[in-house]
Amino acid sequence: NPNNNDTDNDGICDGIEVLIYGTNPLTEDSDQDGMPDGWEVLYYFNPVNSTDAEKDFDGDGLTNLEEYFYSTNPRKDDTDNDDLTDYEELFNYQTDPLDEDTDNDGYLDGWEVENGYGPLNPNDPPEQTNPLPQTTKKPITVGAIALNILFAGFLGTIAFTIGWFTIQTIRKKKK
Repeated sequence: NPNNNDTDNDGICDGIEVLIYGTNPLTEDSDQDGMPDGWEVLYYFNPVNSTDAEKDFDGDGLTNLEEYFYSTNPRKDDTDNDDLTDYEELFNYQTDPLDEDTDNDGYLDGWEVENGYGPLNPNDPPEQTNPLPQTTKKPITVGAIALNILFAGFLGTIAFTIGWFTIQTIRKKKK
């Protein structure tokens, strides 16, 4: 369709599908593995190889297809950075892998589990006057450092930015 640059609505322009990825611009899931081409490209999977659906890239116990189904990040074992893996949240504790504090009591789900409290009970633990800051155990990637690279030649100019930095966050109890 000349008036629609993404005929199958998979998040990849038709021309890019054909010229770069070799995917079918008329179907959202070229390899029929249950994961849309755009999602596979976003997370650096191969949109024309159906075997990546059953793999577990981040080692959290969920297949890539399950990560797609649950809207979790297949490249991070702990999507919400609460110190519980996505698998643990879904199948061991029934907490939300997309919300670091499922019961909204101001304590990270992982902290509550580690300290014997219920991550689904907003009244547990009891209120403290000066709670200690909570930290995530894993560093979090939060942004890009601008490293501009420019290639200029007779065919034109290509420029791109690369680089990432990570920090460890300290979170105080929510009020």
